[in-house]
Amino acid sequence: FKLFCVLFNASAVVTCFTLGIYAWPQTQSPPARARAISEHLHTTLPWYAEASKSGTSWLTDEGFLRYATVLMWLAVISTGLGLELVLGEPLIKHLATSQSKILGAWKIAQLWFAVCITVALFSQSAFGFPFMIVGFWKFGFPETFGCYRRAFRIGMVNVESVCSFLDGVGTLIHHTTGAYWIIACTTGLQPFDRRILALSLPLVGQHIVVLTKYAHIAFYGICELCLEIFWQCEVYSNLNELSLENGYDISTRGAALCMLFAHWCYWSSALMGGVAPLVCRPARNALEEMMEEAKGDGLDVDDFLKILEENKLPIEEEAARRLFQLCDRDGSGSIDRDETDGLFQILKTVMP
Repeated sequence: FKLFCVLFNASAVVTCFTLGIYAWPQTQSPPARARAISEHLHTTLPWYAEASKSGTSWLTDEGFLRYATVLMWLAVISTGLGLELVLGEPLIKHLATSQSKILGAWKIAQLWFAVCITVALFSQSAFGFPFMIVGFWKFGFPETFGCYRRAFRIGMVNVESVCSFLDGVGTLIHHTTGAYWIIACTTGLQPFDRRILALSLPLVGQHIVVLTKYAHIAFYGICELCLEIFWQCEVYSNLNELSLENGYDISTRGAALCMLFAHWCYWSSALMGGVAPLVCRPARNALEEMMEEAKGDGLDVDDFLKILEENKLPIEEEAARRLFQLCDRDGSGSIDRDETDGLFQILKTVMP
């Protein structure tokens, strides 16, 4: 599964950047851009002397700037993803004593996203990178790896696992591409102009309204959909102009396509998650009926294993017995009426 995740994400990114380079007519950068990059790197100063032999002396000024951008980008995303791995797990364990603590901390992390990314984008400075890391990777909350982990733990290909996987792909590509976009503006690899802002600001707007989903989910959905349509219109309208002749880097259009792909992963997951309960309801109804019948006389371990087998739930017998013991809080050897609901909630997470 890990190898599949790596290959899928890598192939998606490579495909987007390849399309961005070769799917449009090839153009040439204006001479003024090369001069601007040389001035930015101070290689036009009369006292600057090129090294005769070095690891990067063969690169042009534009190539060296791209090399510096990629190196900074790797530093940022390794820090952000590393923050999820190093800080995320202890953070969740510390807050796990109270569901309200986790939700409250998560809301704060989401609240800071828009302003942190805005600071990082408009600062055009390496001092904006910490804000970018905190914003995209939300103070270390394991958002990206949590999606992949959930898909893996479900243990089978069903709607929930596919939705979790798509959320993971979308989050990983969205955040890493967004980081590249901001860093490229910081280093001067791509201009920080009106077109770049037009493609960036609607995304900030989407995160401004994100907390409304906890108050009114329908209002949140309408806001997100309107902003998404507006943003995608901006992207499709400007793709042709993200060309070398207009002063952009060869990677700029590919980064825009990566963001489009990430958003379609998000929306595919949302649509599948919304339609799935209507399509898959009969199977879940059968499980609900069995669990309701079990509430009458209680549920022993053999009955529980029978329910799992009849519904083809992907739980091995040993794991099922441990789950049964966990839910049998009074140690009576059977799941009583008040214990059945907790068991059923766990089983629903692995239902297709």
